[in-house]
Amino acid sequence: MRLLAILGPLLGFGCLATLLPVLPTKAYTLGTNNLSVDARDFRVFNNFSDVSANNNLVQDSNFPGHQGAVMAIWKASVEWGSTLHGNGAGDSSQPNDLGSGGANFDLSFQGLAQSPDALGGNVHSEISGSAGGTYAFAEIGPNGGWRIRYFSVWTWDDGPGTIVGGVDLQSVATHEMGHGLGLGHSSVPGATMVSTISIGSIGARSIEADDIAGVQAIYGVAAATKPRITGLVDINGTLKIRGTNFVGTGNEVWFTNANGSGIPSSNGIDLFVNVPSNAAPGDLLVKVPGSSYATLSNAWPFDPTQPLPCMVKSYGQTAGGANKLSLATSGSPTLGQTITLNLNSAPFGAVGWLHFARSSANQPLLGGTQLINLNQIVQTTLLTVLFNPTQIKLVVPPNPGLAGVHVFGQAAVLDVTQPGGLAFSNGLELTLCAP
Repeated sequence: MRLLAILGPLLGFGCLATLLPVLPTKAYTLGTNNLSVDARDFRVFNNFSDVSANNNLVQDSNFPGHQGAVMAIWKASVEWGSTLHGNGAGDSSQPNDLGSGGANFDLSFQGLAQSPDALGGNVHSEISGSAGGTYAFAEIGPNGGWRIRYFSVWTWDDGPGTIVGGVDLQSVATHEMGHGLGLGHSSVPGATMVSTISIGSIGARSIEADDIAGVQAIYGVAAATKPRITGLVDINGTLKIRGTNFVGTGNEVWFTNANGSGIPSSNGIDLFVNVPSNAAPGDLLVKVPGSSYATLSNAWPFDPTQPLPCMVKSYGQTAGGANKLSLATSGSPTLGQTITLNLNSAPFGAVGWLHFARSSANQPLLGGTQLINLNQIVQTTLLTVLFNPTQIKLVVPPNPGLAGVHVFGQAAVLDVTQPGGLAFSNGLELTLCAP
């Protein structure tokens, strides 16, 4: 059992920082725990009794579906991750920097627990009573799991700001999670794993060099072969997982509350998966075959109940008439990057164009259906059909102000077999997203 203590609470907030002892410099210490790849899940039993433990009701896309104590503990957990959690945002005290471990170690948030669970159940919860100056403690289970308990005698504060009135839940959770993954206490000043945290301090939210060295000593420096998620795209209801180091077969996609099977794209990089109906807001990870620590990817935030910021959606497929062409892409409409669109079923040698506009339409035109607003065109690309499909490469403008903007595209080519002399494609809606 690992305990996190404070100097006597009666010393007063203003004196605690100056009365902490000056510790000699010493490296991290190791405990007895070592979590296997299939034991990286965690849940929260939110029985925290303080109002201040659950008064952060601001939603954050990096921590979808949860606020209050659950979000604070989730932030603490992802700080130990191999790389940034999503874009790393969510904590103003370490802007765009949540996820600093750099090891073959990533946790999988699995939502709410219905009880504190048994020892080794990987659950955070409050417990009544106290133990002197101890805030919380981590119990290590017989089979490598853990359980973290927070004493109710303290006033817990869920943040998220840099000034807290009680004990900063995120800081304490970060420290206790260090014990859960296998670290002992450190005597390096400023490290998260030192044995004391002052009331009102938020410094332990961010793991430091000694903590990073410790988690890397247990799980190894993040391998070059470790799968990595870099983004998500919704392509007509199929989830595309952008990333690297996925394999040809056997990719498991771990959602919060559900698992799926990912099919790699032809380039061997991205994965396509149908989201299970019981998937819940939380984290998404990819597990490739094997049992080594390097077979599990980083955790990426995902909310199946909300549209993704990066999306490709086809519309107007059944318009009929001269709308005989097929326009599609499996690319990601990411700012500053190139996206490839494929145009199928156009006659060889035909010339035409691809328009993108700021809004869609549904108007009859020359025997087909015009699916974009011709009065709001923002880009036109001329094309010649020499292959089937014809590939059209476009660079998405790098302007940050375009993130979240919807654009609507449609292609047309000259075709004498059509009554009006033109063949049209379906429409394609792109939601542009930041890298």
